[in-house]
Parts: sequence; structure tokens; C-alpha cells
Amino acid sequence: MKKIIFKLLFIISAILVFNSTFLIRNCQSQWVWQNPLPQGNYLQSVKFINDNTGWTAGRAGTILKTTNAGTNWYFQISGITEDLHSIYFVNSQTGWTVGGNTPPGYNNVEIIYRTTNGGNVFVNNISRKIPDIYYLSQNYPNPFNPVTRIRYELPRAGVVRLAVYDIMGREVEILVNERQAAGSYEVEFDGSNLSSGTYFYRFSTGDFTDAKTFY
Repeated sequence: MKKIIFKLLFIISAILVFNSTFLIRNCQSQWVWQNPLPQGNYLQSVKFINDNTGWTAGRAGTILKTTNAGTNWYFQISGITEDLHSIYFVNSQTGWTVGGNTPPGYNNVEIIYRTTNGGNVFVNNISRKIPDIYYLSQNYPNPFNPVTRIRYELPRAGVVRLAVYDIMGREVEILVNERQAAGSYEVEFDGSNLSSGTYFYRFSTGDFTDAKTFY
């Protein structure tokens, strides 16, 4: 046991996350306290893609990101309300988080969210059942404050583009721009950076296009 502890203390650039509200980072031969602010986040998992950029996830949809090796952390408002048990990124843009409102270790993951823009927008494949037709739902809640959800259905695989525009037709956010398998999807969109007013989102894939207004 002493040998294991001794080796652990000399792991370079490691970060531990506990079932608690804090993280500890290894700097050469010592551990440095890193307490993500604001406090009160029950954290379950941490993933770094390089020496500086990383994410941690936990209870009630909490996702925090750092770009300076954990010195500062900030919230990514995903709109996810379920507890998150694990988070994993393969690069600065693409990552997944999994969880559900069940205790960690029970192996019955209820949700899987994916992001392709560094965590600004998360997409959940809510069903693999193949729909009969293309479908774009009205966002909910609407009006949104600040997070809303948009569902759509794909009867066959294809390149999907879902983007938000202001009333003048200017593109303000790309939510989805990738090839997806047939199924039903839900996008969590954080509009906290948008000023009040009328917007619309446009969905296109193959020869199908639809758009809806939201506030």
C-alpha cells in the first residue's frame, strides 16, 4: 500500500476528482488544492485533453470547463438536468457525457449526450427507433430562459444542419452540422448570450427543410 501511495504522489500532471465539490491537481511531487467556483458542485468525473484544457461533470447536469490547467473553472450551461457520471473528450470540440438519475456504479446509464463544439451545445440521441417521416418540433420551453430544447426526427441517415438566426436572417449559432444516423434527437441550446427578441431556427437534411420561430 505504501508503494502505491508513493508512486501516486509522483505522477506528473494528474488530476483527481472526488464524489465531492473539489479537485486536486498533481504538480511534480505535490498535490495542489483546486476548488471550482462557484462551489456546491457534486463532481463525478474529469477529463483533460492537454495540459490546460479539461472538463468535469457531476450532479444535476453540472459541467465545468477550464482552459488554464484548473486554475479557473466556468459553467457550461447544457440544459441537462440528469446527474452526469462520466465525461470524455477526444479533442477540443468533440466529447460525450453519460449519466442518469441513478447512483454511479449501477451500470444503467439513461442518457448519452454528445457535443461537437466544445460543450456549448449538447445533442442527445433519444431513440434509435426509425421514424416514418422527417420532423422538427417546436422548442420547449418557449419563451426560453435561457435554455431550451429542440427535437427532430430522421427517417434515414444524412448530413444534418440546425442553426439559429435572428429576425434579420443573420446566423447567430450553429447547433448541429454533421452526419447522423436515422433516429430521434434532442438538442440542448443555451441562449443566455442572446439579447431578448424574436429568433428562428432552421433544420435541413437532404431535400427536407423546416424552420420555426422562438422567443
